[in-house]
Amino acid sequence: SIAADVMKNVVAAASQVEPSAITLSSIRRLGTVQWPTASSPPGRRLAVLEYKVTITSDILATAQSVMLNSQNETRLQVAISEHAPGAPLPVVTQAPQCGAS
Repeated sequence: SIAADVMKNVVAAASQVEPSAITLSSIRRLGTVQWPTASSPPGRRLAVLEYKVTITSDILATAQSVMLNSQNETRLQVAISEHAPGAPLPVVTQAPQCGAS
């Protein structure tokens, strides 16, 4: 899994915003069961780390750009390769949302 500070830099690079515009909250939970094989120990649950990412901007054009960039998997792949080489690609489980306050 990717550490929070590294994930913040990955998201900032992929979204083209400053890391200070990003808030992360994390949840660690048990994931799928790893079933035993001839070469592995008995089955066990693997820990899964999930991040909820919030990007804040007071500028409409920046917010629109973030929404557009958030759907660009290539940007995310490039950012991962630059900031967390060898890390697995994250899985987006919820479509990006935009709100005003």
